[in-house]
Amino acid sequence: RSQELPVWLGIPVLGLFMAEQPIFCQRVFVFVTAITFSMLHVLLLNDWGDLQKNPYEEKKFPSGINQKEFIRWIGRTAIGAYLICIVLFSFLGPLPVLLALMGGAMSFLYSHPGIHLKENLIGSTVLHLLGGAIQFLLGYIAFGAPVQSGVLIALFFSLIFAAGHFVHMCLDVNEDRKGNIQTWATRFDLSAILSTALVVFVCAHIYLYILLICQIIAPPMFYIFLLPLLIHALFYQNLRRNNIAQNTIAQYRFRYRWGYAVCTIGYILWTLKP
Repeated sequence: RSQELPVWLGIPVLGLFMAEQPIFCQRVFVFVTAITFSMLHVLLLNDWGDLQKNPYEEKKFPSGINQKEFIRWIGRTAIGAYLICIVLFSFLGPLPVLLALMGGAMSFLYSHPGIHLKENLIGSTVLHLLGGAIQFLLGYIAFGAPVQSGVLIALFFSLIFAAGHFVHMCLDVNEDRKGNIQTWATRFDLSAILSTALVVFVCAHIYLYILLICQIIAPPMFYIFLLPLLIHALFYQNLRRNNIAQNTIAQYRFRYRWGYAVCTIGYILWTLKP
């Protein structure tokens, strides 16, 4: 899952620059390290829960390794990463610690096989909406920006995060069906779930336009983040042609992730201009 870390780090790092607060190198190092361990915890705990709950997740097992030992190692590493991130966030203040604790609790509720809100249709979506907001706010408040001013912007990333989760479920649908894991993608038609994801993505950008009209964000952010809409529109054409093969969905996710990454980099470069 290491290739997913940069994707997950994009939202909090963008929040850091959107806060428009003085940035100090030492605190940046602490923040980036803390958020990396936080995201590592979420990814590992998710894998741990999947492997405990679904024996058909073979692709996550390295070859030539004892599976039970590997699952225990993932669980211990997830706990260790979480403890490290809490300690590091404590250097940034009580509010980042509180948000990190909330994120950890949500991750536990989503992934633990005894609770597994991943299989609860409403619960899984709500957790992703909240998770996207927490990711953004962790960066936004890291240097003292008031949380109230970041909540409205955080909703844009909540919608993006939730939409991406619908796509992710479609990619995991075969393993989930084998293991009788009940998600949106296993219970409903894939084209309907992907259409829902597209609607949520578009709603996120409409909401971003509302933030622009209300002068909550600067115009460059809205215009910079128009690029992914082209990627979503191209995928919609595939969907209309019933082209929903797994490789097509995987390519779509890869492209829109890179699209949002390019937008994030572009916005950061704009904020750093003289």
